[in-house]
Amino acid sequence: MRFSVWSGCIIAALSIGSLPDNDSLSAAEKSNAAEPSQPLKLLLKEMPKPRYNTPVPSLVTGRVVVQSPGKTSGVSGVSVSDSYSVVKTDSRGTYSLKPDPRAVFINVTRPAGYDVQGNWYQPLAQEVNFELQPSSEDENEFVFIHVTDTHVSSNPRSLQGLSRFVREVNGLTPPPRFVVNSGDLLNLHKALLGTPGQGHAAFRNYVGIMNHLSIPHYNVAGDHTDSCYRLDEFPRGDPRCAKPLYWEYLGPNFFS
Repeated sequence: MRFSVWSGCIIAALSIGSLPDNDSLSAAEKSNAAEPSQPLKLLLKEMPKPRYNTPVPSLVTGRVVVQSPGKTSGVSGVSVSDSYSVVKTDSRGTYSLKPDPRAVFINVTRPAGYDVQGNWYQPLAQEVNFELQPSSEDENEFVFIHVTDTHVSSNPRSLQGLSRFVREVNGLTPPPRFVVNSGDLLNLHKALLGTPGQGHAAFRNYVGIMNHLSIPHYNVAGDHTDSCYRLDEFPRGDPRCAKPLYWEYLGPNFFS
């Protein structure tokens, strides 16, 4: 694991499947390499799930609000999306959106100066509301971590590597604002040759370890997160093909 600061952010160079060349390590590092840390126990949380086989409503309405003692106020100018189009809330914090027939979720883009209370995405419904709270973090200058190509699988070395990454991030002072993993989170076969069970296991391993992070983490779908799960409903050629497992564990695959 190597961390370097570049243009105000921390870039994490992570090699999940391999350990450093033993000749280049100090005595202490050789000891750590010889006895890699145990993978973290999986920490799984209940997340919003798609409502399969439910008709897409012709219109979705809702409100984005912030709560203060004895008062609920709408937040204007907040972006809300179904992953196909984006609308903004009005002066009362209300919005209306005509969802695409292929839409699965409604998600909110966190506006500067606020944090989202609860989940930032919810299953498609006729009414979807979101709540914000003022952020205590500096929005003008902050540090975040970018990691990529973690390729998590059932291989113990990959689980050890991801667990080590999480432990090191949690030990940083001051803590970064968030983590972004920019693709190929898993090591599923991109030709969809695996089984749904293998897909579930891989997502559980990845999400269960990343949930130990003490800061938010955001993910970008890559072709190695595609799974043959629910291919009968979303066959090849459908742009939603191979994405249902991603939805169930990580939410929308298009968001901001």
